[in-house]
Amino acid sequence: MSDGQQQDPNTNAQGAQEPPIDWHDKFLGQKKVNTDLEAKLKAAREKADRVDDLEKQVADWEQRGKEFDSAQATIAGLQKQVLQANVTAAATGKLINPGDALKLIDFSDLTADDQGGYDQQAIGDKIDALVTAHPYLAQGGNNAGLTGIIPPSGVRDGDHQTGQLTRDDLKNMTPKQIDEARRKGRLNDLLAGRSK
Repeated sequence: MSDGQQQDPNTNAQGAQEPPIDWHDKFLGQKKVNTDLEAKLKAAREKADRVDDLEKQVADWEQRGKEFDSAQATIAGLQKQVLQANVTAAATGKLINPGDALKLIDFSDLTADDQGGYDQQAIGDKIDALVTAHPYLAQGGNNAGLTGIIPPSGVRDGDHQTGQLTRDDLKNMTPKQIDEARRKGRLNDLLAGRSK
C-alpha cells in the first residue's frame, strides 16, 4: 500500500467483508418498539382521561358536600326556631316573660324527632323546674300591681297622679326637695312627659 493506494477504512486489512445489514429485521424490530410505545401512549391517555373523570367526580362531590353543609345549617336554624316556638308556647301562662325560659334554661340536650318536633313533657318539666327555683318569674308570682301593693316606683296601679308633682309644684321647692322628690319617684310622670 505504499504504492499510493489508500486503504478504505471500512475494509479489514485482511480483506474480509462484514456481513450485510438485514434491513427487514431492523424494520420489524422498530415496528415492534413503535407498537409497544403506541400501546403505552394509549394506556397513558386512558389513564389521564380516568384521572380527569375522577377529578370531575371529586369536584362534584365537594360541591354536593357544600350543599349538604348548607342544608344542614338551614335545618339546624329551623330546628332552633321550632324549639324556641315550643318553649315560648309552653312558658306562656307559666312565666311572666316567656322569653326568660329561652335565656335561663339549657335546652341543648333536647333533640328533634323525625318530624322535627320536640318532647313537650321535657320542655314543660324544665320550665316547671325554673319556676320552682325562681318563683318570682312565675305568672301570678308577682302580684304587686294587681293587689294594690305599692311597687318600687312608689306609684300604685291606676293611681299615677297621686303623689306626682307638677311644674307648678317645682317652682316652690328647693333643689334639695326636688332631688328628694325625684328619688321617691314623685317626678316620674313629669320626666316621662305624662304630666304638665
